[in-house]
Amino acid sequence: MKVTVVSLAAGLIAVLVAIHALREQRTARIELAALRERAQQSSDQLLRLETENATLRKENAALASQLPNPNDLARLRADAAELRRLRAQASSTPPRAQIRKLADVPPAPPPDGETTAPLTLDGTVRLSFGETMVSGGWQSQSAGKRIFTLLTPTRLDDGNVMVAARFAEVPEAAVETLGLKELRTEVRAAERYSTFSPEAGAELVRALTQTTGVDVLTSPRLVTRSGSEATISIGGHADGEGISMKLTPEVQPGGDSVDMRMKVVLPPPKAKIEP
Repeated sequence: MKVTVVSLAAGLIAVLVAIHALREQRTARIELAALRERAQQSSDQLLRLETENATLRKENAALASQLPNPNDLARLRADAAELRRLRAQASSTPPRAQIRKLADVPPAPPPDGETTAPLTLDGTVRLSFGETMVSGGWQSQSAGKRIFTLLTPTRLDDGNVMVAARFAEVPEAAVETLGLKELRTEVRAAERYSTFSPEAGAELVRALTQTTGVDVLTSPRLVTRSGSEATISIGGHADGEGISMKLTPEVQPGGDSVDMRMKVVLPPPKAKIEP
């Protein structure tokens, strides 16, 4: 009887041990499978990282090939510095234009020693709209200065022509600096003129207004129809005389240019008083 009980107990213990072993084996298989899955995931992640790393290396190599050579970069910087220098020089130097002769200039009267004759600008000039014509160069009533006339035609939307007129008294020392030396004249009837593009004309006006000793008189803008004469007078001189201007614009076929028939009269310079 005792032997039977002992045998049963031993068998039960053996069964329990076997069940525990099976459970541990099953747990171990589950853990092993989880470890294998994590290892596979790590392997896949590592593969992705290696692929991304290779892609980044290729992109870096491509970007590096696009970077300028250090020598080229230094050359480009030098070129940029030279360009800035040239631009600064250009902005400080007024534009120059070809000197031309007015068309239809009336014959000048023979010199007779008269010093009271007015200063005149009488003739025809063909300009593109927006260009600026500069003429004159007479001796001014102000000692040591020259008078220049600037005319700029603009075509308005309604077909009329607007003319902006300016008169500048420029010190002799600044005439050459401003590129107006070739327009100086010792006679009273001006015959020569220069034309400036819209950009160059604006630059010339800017230079005139910023030059020490230059006086710029801007007249009211004159508006008239093509083929119609318009007149404007500007007073304010101590001797009671003023500036008178007659303009007849004739718009040319195509509408891009205009023939400016003009007659500008300015007071004569004051006669010198002999001691």
